[in-house]
Amino acid sequence: HRSKAEQIRQAGLDLQTADSLAREETNLPDAIRYYNDALSKLSKKEDAPYFADAETGLALCYLKQAQKNNDQQAAQQAVDGLNEVVGLLTSLYGKNPKSAERVKLSRLFNAQGESLSVLSEIKEKVPYLEHCIDLYTEALKTSLGQRDPELSATIQMNLGFSYMRLAEEKDRLINSNLALAADQEALKHFTPRDYPLQ
Repeated sequence: HRSKAEQIRQAGLDLQTADSLAREETNLPDAIRYYNDALSKLSKKEDAPYFADAETGLALCYLKQAQKNNDQQAAQQAVDGLNEVVGLLTSLYGKNPKSAERVKLSRLFNAQGESLSVLSEIKEKVPYLEHCIDLYTEALKTSLGQRDPELSATIQMNLGFSYMRLAEEKDRLINSNLALAADQEALKHFTPRDYPLQ
């Protein structure tokens, strides 16, 4: 028991270091190393919440790399890691996740969509964009809407972007209208005064 507790403590320290490093783009390789160190000390079954946190952090680092460099391998690593975490947390939370758990799942679905969006720029556009749209729609269903307006608006913005890119490939009018509707929803929260960049 003592050695297991020490392992979890060490993994926790690795996670804290990795989370801190992941904030800076230049430190991503070091953050990835620390997330992998944490994962090597954790059991997916016995330490599921910690394992999910480490796997999520690692996947988000890969996503940042993919977005910066249009990197197919990093995007696929992000997708694979996020798929694993969603599966793990879905089984852990059950059918009726609590508010904080729903927000976590919503963020994961959104990140999965962002990862597939990078892949859609490198591989076949249409199937990847359609999958992105499914994931953003699932993220919106899982999110808490008005109780987390910034997250909901971010997902709506990503959804609108995916529909707009899909409109370039097929069903131009339908997908453009869907993009417009999603962006109008995002603008209900992303007001010029409060969120000028968005």
